Amino acid sequence: MALNESVVVRRGKEWLVGSINKNTFVESGRIKRLKDVKHVVDYISLSQYLKREDMPMTLEKTILKETELSKIYILSKPINPTAAEFEQYWWKGHNRKCKKCVMKCKQSSKTEVYYCNQFKAK
Repeated sequence: MALNESVVVRRGKEWLVGSINKNTFVESGRIKRLKDVKHVVDYISLSQYLKREDMPMTLEKTILKETELSKIYILSKPINPTAAEFEQYWWKGHNRKCKKCVMKCKQSSKTEVYYCNQFKAK
C-alpha cells in the first residue's frame, strides 16, 4: 500500500511539512511545532487515517519505517499546492449524492449538492 497525501511529520526533533508520494517523504517546509499548522488546515494522525480508510492498523509501523519518520499527520488539504496537487485533492472523491447516481456528471466530495435535476438513482 502506497500513501499519497499531504502531511506534517516529525523526523528526529524537527517538524516538517510536505507530502508522501509512494511512501517517500518530500519536504516542502519546516515548522516550529505541530500547533503551527492548525491555523492553516486540519489534520488527523496516521492511525486515524488508516481507520477511516478501513486499512489494517499494522500498516502504521510499516509506513513509519519505510519513510524513516517518527510521526505522520495527514492534512485535510495541501498547503500551497501546485495546480496538479490541487486537482488531485479536489477530485479525490465524489459527492455522496453523486455516488448514488447513474449519470456521468459528478461533483467533488468538497462540494455540497442539495438538489440536482439530473439525479437518477442507481
